[in-house]
Amino acid sequence: MAYIKSLSMHGFKSFPRKTEIPFTSGINVILGPNGSGKSARYDTQVLTKSNGIMKIGKIVEESLEKSGNIKKLDDGVYTTENALGLEIFSLNPESMKIEPKKITAFMKRDGEKNLYAIHTKTGKKVTTTECHPVMVYKQGKIVSEVVKNLRKGNFIATPNKLELGEKEFKIDLSWMKDYKVSNEFSRFLGYLVGDGCIVKDRRVDFVNMDEEIIEDYISILKNMGFIPKVSCRKNNLAKTIYFNSKSIANSLIKFFNNEYKKEGKHIPSEILFGKKEFLANFLAALFDCDASIRKDNPTFEYVTMSERLAEEVVLALLRFNIVARKITKKKYATNTEAKIKRDYYHIMIEGKDKLFLLMESIKLKCIHKRQRLEKWANRKVISNPNLDLLPREVNILIKECKEALGIEYKPLRKRYPFFAAYIENRCSPTREGIKKTNEIFKKKLGVYREYSKNIGKDINILLSSMRELNISRVEAAKYIGVTRHTVTDIWDKRIFSPKTENLNKLFEFIKEKIRERILIAQENIRILYNLANSDIFWDQISNIEKVKGEKYVYDLTIEDNHNFIANNLFVHNSNISDALCFVLGRLSIKSMRA
Repeated sequence: MAYIKSLSMHGFKSFPRKTEIPFTSGINVILGPNGSGKSARYDTQVLTKSNGIMKIGKIVEESLEKSGNIKKLDDGVYTTENALGLEIFSLNPESMKIEPKKITAFMKRDGEKNLYAIHTKTGKKVTTTECHPVMVYKQGKIVSEVVKNLRKGNFIATPNKLELGEKEFKIDLSWMKDYKVSNEFSRFLGYLVGDGCIVKDRRVDFVNMDEEIIEDYISILKNMGFIPKVSCRKNNLAKTIYFNSKSIANSLIKFFNNEYKKEGKHIPSEILFGKKEFLANFLAALFDCDASIRKDNPTFEYVTMSERLAEEVVLALLRFNIVARKITKKKYATNTEAKIKRDYYHIMIEGKDKLFLLMESIKLKCIHKRQRLEKWANRKVISNPNLDLLPREVNILIKECKEALGIEYKPLRKRYPFFAAYIENRCSPTREGIKKTNEIFKKKLGVYREYSKNIGKDINILLSSMRELNISRVEAAKYIGVTRHTVTDIWDKRIFSPKTENLNKLFEFIKEKIRERILIAQENIRILYNLANSDIFWDQISNIEKVKGEKYVYDLTIEDNHNFIANNLFVHNSNISDALCFVLGRLSIKSMRA
């Protein structure tokens, strides 16, 4: 029987420094939850299935408070009781699809002097300890990599779509005529968040200058049982639509949890995580108020001074398969006298394909915005593929598959220039480029399968297959035990036929080569298919900065997949058990349990 004397880890997942665990006499088990590496700060936003967005610190603190079984770590505490019954959304590294998973452990640990903030090109940001991993692509797999080993320009995994289901919310709308959430009510809320103002104890105002928007808003108010009034504003074309009602104004303030002004503006959870048609109507009204579409290029832009609202708009768009980019700019509002510069958050949707999705999913009322959006979305041009790149490491997989199938790529360069570029590693592959590349591979794989089924011990067919499948004659000669000249000249030119023994060996060699290549190609094609159709948007790191640490950091353990969505990125939990499994060649700690 083999015995493990010690486990030494250096650079494995959450162990950037060398760590050695001796298995001395009396030690026969590693006890601890998956996720024993330190993690993120309190305010990290985790996407849960049942409760929407929650701060990781709040999740852990409440779970510990309700737990009847808290266990100690050397620098913190944890519980394996899911007292809140929470599930989160997690990336399956094999299928590369997002799926709901249970949380199996909640950890609170002492913080560190410094944390590290990862910034991406699309404006995402997450702050963690240096030993906490995020998800990357490496050697044909989706794996974890600790923050310490990441660099500017690296690709990390983030969601490119979210299928959240359509949760039914119970909302007290007794102050409304029809007492129910509807498309019209969702638009009403979108207008309020966009250009509205709730005056406590008094009234609800809405200011806009587009006639079609004003007409739609007045119609909604009347259908909801309100009596709107209209006043014209001095020195501009805008109009104020308002209705007086202390009870309704205060009911709306309560509905927005008292966060309804400027930086506090947000999308109510009942809309953000409710029916998609309600969310689409909310966003349409919001964009009708504060969005614009550029004349000179296919770019849609929404601007807000609420960072929370900006983050929620990015999340909301993922429900419609739209990846947006967030940019922070210092500016002042044009309608103020003080001209004090503040942070404003610009949400950008770029490219013909994304604008088409936006046009199809979110129906704007504002005529000039809708027309400009339709113009870009329906323009008959090839969309820019560089808005959805995959890591360059994928090119290694493409080259491996090309070699396995014996494809000569240079004759294909003119017809498939992207294919040659990937083989030569001149650029990062695109999602569409991977799909087209797979078609080349599948076509060639079909030829291999035909030979696999029909090849026989006929020298002419065997030699023909070697030419078409690009199988090495040198390797064949070595396997058979003859000279290369025998295969390439004597047999190929029909000077002499091979002996029966040599013919059998040639048949075996070619048959085995075909089998091997089919297996390699099938696996690579499967991975490429998953990459091209994954729920992952590969976001590039724009900067990693060292920031002040926190007193405590928090982590979760997720069943099977061991990752969760935090601040719109996939972050991983990692541990000693993973290291032991890695050393022993096991897939999971479950397979090692007695």
